[in-house]
Amino acid sequence: SSPSKLKISQSQTLNSPSKRTKDADSVIQNSRTSLSELQRKIQKLQAHLNEKVQHESNLVKENESLKVEIGRLNKVLKASKNTNMQENPFADKNQSVGEQQNLSVNDVKLKLKEELMRSQ
Repeated sequence: SSPSKLKISQSQTLNSPSKRTKDADSVIQNSRTSLSELQRKIQKLQAHLNEKVQHESNLVKENESLKVEIGRLNKVLKASKNTNMQENPFADKNQSVGEQQNLSVNDVKLKLKEELMRSQ
């Protein structure tokens, strides 16, 4: 066969309808595969994002409840300090509650000693 006939037959083979259809079908199938892979990745990312959002929401709720608890404890502490100050007017406001209570105990001991001395 001559070189010119060979070129024509190769050209016809490349441009034949069945070859183009197979190429197009292959491209379409690859696109579908890529699309389904992308959809799976998107679903995974959405699930991950939903987990993160839920975690963030839980942290916000926990933070709010901690703020409420801190507020409650501060009120208790303030009330406790006020009570200790009323019980012991000599207590130093800079002392801890424990130190103030010790001072109160020492004051009571001192007064008891004074009472004891006077009664003898």
